[in-house]
Amino acid sequence: MLILAPDPLESGSVVTDITCAGECDGSIVLSPSGGTGPYTFVWSPLPPNGQGSNGAFGLCPGDWTVTMIDANGCDSTLTFTLLEPPVLSITTQSTPSQCQLCIGTASVQITGGTPDHVILWTNAAGDPIGTDPDITDLCAGLYRVTVTDANGCSAQLVVPIDDEDGEVLTTTDGNTSCPNSCDGTVEVAFVCSDPPCIIAWTDEMGNDLGQNGNVVSGLCAGDYFVEVTNASGCLSVDTATVVAPTAITLNISSTPASCSGVCDGTATLGVAGGIPPFTFLW
Repeated sequence: MLILAPDPLESGSVVTDITCAGECDGSIVLSPSGGTGPYTFVWSPLPPNGQGSNGAFGLCPGDWTVTMIDANGCDSTLTFTLLEPPVLSITTQSTPSQCQLCIGTASVQITGGTPDHVILWTNAAGDPIGTDPDITDLCAGLYRVTVTDANGCSAQLVVPIDDEDGEVLTTTDGNTSCPNSCDGTVEVAFVCSDPPCIIAWTDEMGNDLGQNGNVVSGLCAGDYFVEVTNASGCLSVDTATVVAPTAITLNISSTPASCSGVCDGTATLGVAGGIPPFTFLW
């Protein structure tokens, strides 16, 4: 009598690492062989998509383990490590322009991400004006640089270019009252040396706020840009930031009553985030 054993339970795999730092879009797809089908699959930790199947999707970086079990109860366990690229980060440097001239410069420095990187400079109207790390012959105004890596991850910054002989601006940052509120206020102060001076405010996406005074209000958290143009056409640019407070989180500790009918229990509340002082209502 000849007794046959099934082939060992094995699997090929296709592993897709994380595309951008901080995302959870990795995947693992198995191609089982050997053993006796059908197969079941148990993933650990529990994946967002794919538990019980041969493919797990929406995975974050780190170690993922899958146990394959065939129809006879034989099993095999595999562990995979999903990697993420370093954070794509950019910084910029700039030099000012001069009134009625266009001699400003800007440059971008790139770290992280997945090479190769594609650079795109645009002006305030969104028109492309350059694709190199360095850009020259800039008039005063707001420019945006967007860097995209080989995985499609991107980072962008707004680069303000001043006329060095324009008005001297001082901005005051603001705060919102709650994390999701849009009640922040920012301000710009200056002495108009060549009147009249015209003020224009935009958000970080280049949208006109429709407010042209020294103070703007009703703002969500984010960066805002103020442009002041004097009678000679000289332009000054500055940035003001609205910051949202961190969300309030509570930590409650308590002690029980000592006996039935005795009211000597206690409760203590710890608070983090928000803006002190706090008011409590029990």
